[in-house]
Amino acid sequence: TDVDCRVQSGWIAAMARYFCSATDYIIGHSKVKSGNTLLNLFQSLDYFLLLISARGAANLRYPLACTGQNQAYRKSLYKKVGGFSKIINQIQGDDTLFMNLCRQWGKTVIVFVDDLPSQVIARQEKTWISLLNQRLRWSGDANIMWRVNVGFYVLILGYFLLHLSFVSLFCISILHPFYFTVLVKLLIIKFILEFILYFSGSLQLNQPLHFIGFILWFFINIPFIVVMGLGSFFAKKISWKGRKLRLSS
Repeated sequence: TDVDCRVQSGWIAAMARYFCSATDYIIGHSKVKSGNTLLNLFQSLDYFLLLISARGAANLRYPLACTGQNQAYRKSLYKKVGGFSKIINQIQGDDTLFMNLCRQWGKTVIVFVDDLPSQVIARQEKTWISLLNQRLRWSGDANIMWRVNVGFYVLILGYFLLHLSFVSLFCISILHPFYFTVLVKLLIIKFILEFILYFSGSLQLNQPLHFIGFILWFFINIPFIVVMGLGSFFAKKISWKGRKLRLSS
């Protein structure tokens, strides 16, 4: 886990129970508490949707992502894939990139942990800039994901292009009102699909629904994804704890 996360009593025992003879890697659940500000509400919902997407992929036996805030793997697996040697130049990488390295070279069995005692509480960001900087660091992984998981890279790229098309349609509709109708129809489809994901995840994990919060997240998330995606090309200029992100290696 991370130094700024908070774990519950029984966290280690809850995670360790999932290490049966066939399991090599465990994706743990973490969450950000929803605060009173729009920023905290957005971060909490956004992170929840990311985690339930990762959970769904893992449960379909095609894990795509995890978080360094809550994960575990065998030491033998770490040695088998050469540790972090292949991603040593990355600021991030010790979670999703490493997990995909394990999938590719370690033939790893990966499971997602749902148990309540295994969940950890992650840090709330204080400003939109700090949240964007955090996500830009994460996007550094996405820019080199094609090296370890082409399918996931295509999915990430497609998700970015989808949101870019929404912003483009909105700009075009200012001059050509016909495209506004097209934009509204596409947004309705997107809203329904993402709400189904949110609703099913909340139901399965026994989490309360925040419908108004979801609506706010839905509209903020579109420009947020575009800004984050475009900003990922400049992620190498971001420093973290005195280190610079390097994408060239």
